[in-house]
Amino acid sequence: MTAVPAPRIRGDALRWRDDLRTGALWWALSRAFFLALAAALGAAGRAVRPSAGGPWPLNAYVRFDAGHLLRITESGYFTPDNGVNAYDEAFFPGYPFLSRVAARTIGLGRLDVDTAVAGATVVTWLAALGAAVLLARIAREELRISPHAAAAAYLLGPYALFLMAPYTEALFGLCTLSAWYLARHRHWWWAIAATALACAVRVNGLFVVIMFAVMMLRRPDDGGPSPRVGWRRLLGLGIPVCAPLAYFGYLWARTGDVFYWMTAQELGWGRGSAWFGRVLVASARHIGAAETRAVAWQQGLEFVFLVVFCAALWWCLRRGRAEWAVFAWLTLYSLCRGPVLLSLPRNGLDCFPVVLAMGAALGSRRWRWPLVAAGLAVAVINTATILADQWTG
Repeated sequence: MTAVPAPRIRGDALRWRDDLRTGALWWALSRAFFLALAAALGAAGRAVRPSAGGPWPLNAYVRFDAGHLLRITESGYFTPDNGVNAYDEAFFPGYPFLSRVAARTIGLGRLDVDTAVAGATVVTWLAALGAAVLLARIAREELRISPHAAAAAYLLGPYALFLMAPYTEALFGLCTLSAWYLARHRHWWWAIAATALACAVRVNGLFVVIMFAVMMLRRPDDGGPSPRVGWRRLLGLGIPVCAPLAYFGYLWARTGDVFYWMTAQELGWGRGSAWFGRVLVASARHIGAAETRAVAWQQGLEFVFLVVFCAALWWCLRRGRAEWAVFAWLTLYSLCRGPVLLSLPRNGLDCFPVVLAMGAALGSRRWRWPLVAAGLAVAVINTATILADQWTG
C-alpha cells in the first residue's frame, strides 16, 4: 500500500484563491446548466411545475424528499401532510434548522413555504460551492489530480441535480470534507466540530466519526496526520455522537418509542434489513416488475453505482487512504441492507472519496470523454425524470 505523504504547502498552485476560482467556475456553470435544462423542459411541456416555492425555474427541483425537509423547516416535526403521518422524523434537524435561519433572514422574520424554499436553496447552493472548493483543494494538494475534474465530477455529475434542490447532500458533503481536511491538517477540535454538524445533518455522520478514529490510530509512517494518539482527542470523538443521540432522545420523549427514528425509516421508506444476496436478487426482480420505465431505469443505476462504489474502494486502498476506504465501505454497507438497493447513486454525493475517485477517472485521457458523455447523458435523463415528478435517485 502506498504511503500517504504529509500535506505540504508550496507555491502558487496550492493557494486558496486558485481553488476558489476553480470551484466557483464549475458551480456557476452547473447552476446555469440545470436552470437552463429545467427552463427548456418546462417550455417543452415536459416538466410538472410545483405550485409553490417561488418562481420557475428556481423552484423546479423542489420534489420528493424536499417536501419533508421544507415542512420541517416551516412547521417543525410531527406535522401531518394532509392529515397523514409523513414520517418527517426520518430526517435529522441540522439542515432544516439552518434553512429556517436562512428563510427568516431572507423573509425579514417571515416564514412560509416561499421563504422556506428560498432559505433551503441558499443553504444548498452555498454548501455546494464550499464543497466544490474543498474538492478542488484536496485534488490539487493531496492527490495531484486535476482540481477541475474533481469539481466537475461533483457539480455536473449524474446526480448533481440534488445539489440544486432542498436536499441534505450538499451540506453533508461540505461538513465531511471540512472535517477531513481540518483533521488532515491537525486541527482536531475544529474537525470534531464539523463532524458534530455532519452528525446533526445525517446519520452517516457517525461514519465520519469512525473515519477519524482510523486517522488518529494510524502510525505516522502510514501517513497518519498526528505523530501521537491524543487520548483526549480520541475521546472527543464522543462529542459528535451526542447530536444523533440527542435527536433520538427527543423522538423517544415525543413518541415513547426508543427506536422511533428506525420506525419512521421503515414505515416511510421501506428501509429494512436483509442478507446482501437477497437484496441483489430482490433489486434485479424489481427492475423487471417496475411499473414505469423511470423506476426500472433508477433501479438499474443502483447496480451501476454499486460497481462505482466498489471501484472507489479499490482506488482508496491503492492510494493508501485507509480512512477514505472505511468511510466509503460503511456508506456502501448501510445502503445494501435491503429490502432492495436504494439511493446508492445519490449517496455518492455524500461520500467524497467516491467523488474524488470519479474526478481521478475524469483526469484519465483514455476514459475522460466517454465518462463525460455518459455522465452528462445520465444527468439530463435524471433531470427530465425528476421534473416529470417520477422517482429519481
